[in-house]
Amino acid sequence: MTIRTVADSEAPERHNFYIDSHNTDLQYAGRCFIILTYRNSIGRVRFLIYRCLMTGGIYYGKSYGEILFKSHSHINYYVDVTSLKTRAGEAKEAAKVLYSHMHRAEYVDTIVCMDGTEVVGAFLSQEIENGGVLSTNRHETIYVVTPEFNSNNQMLFRDNNKGAIAGKHVVLLLATTTTGETIRRSLECIRYYGGTVEGVASLFSTVKFVDGVEVEALFDQEDITGYEAYNAQDCPFCKKGQKIEAMVNGFGYSKL
Repeated sequence: MTIRTVADSEAPERHNFYIDSHNTDLQYAGRCFIILTYRNSIGRVRFLIYRCLMTGGIYYGKSYGEILFKSHSHINYYVDVTSLKTRAGEAKEAAKVLYSHMHRAEYVDTIVCMDGTEVVGAFLSQEIENGGVLSTNRHETIYVVTPEFNSNNQMLFRDNNKGAIAGKHVVLLLATTTTGETIRRSLECIRYYGGTVEGVASLFSTVKFVDGVEVEALFDQEDITGYEAYNAQDCPFCKKGQKIEAMVNGFGYSKL
């Protein structure tokens, strides 16, 4: 994989080709490319960069390479927590065990759910309430909310949900955590909207702390024999020429 930097003013004509949403099936090996971003969200741009690099392309860009490699890692196992997130029985048990691991906050008003963890979040709110944890909410129940992502892949809460964050005691819930970057961005978002983070929980996590905040996990790296995660730039599999098999995130698995 190669990332080269050029001035923003350098024209796409100087490169072999450029990529937008209409020509993503080209063969990239040994070719240089630039991505025009006026039609694409940051998330889309990241995907295009990643796909091109994995097939031997050379990316010309000023910032997206840094974004890509900062927020992604290479792993040798995909940890599938779909059933824990989507089946009521499994989600209820997962919430019970997670709560037993969590630091006992004095107040919890809101659970912010990432990666499709709303079902677990609903059961976790019940565990927290039944455990005697107080809430400052007038209705004496816990909000379970999910942020929105705009076209620039920025997290936000609409006006109708800001009240669940501003001035509230918040627990952040995720499906999987490898680099901690999603947690870091989520913490920043919650604090931006005026929330106080009381805890972070993840169904699976390879990190113990993010920005000084402990991450409580149902499963961790020690539960999976041979599990390995690497920074994309230091991945030994890539150095051996082994191709990436799939793109994964908290929502699932997609073969390339």
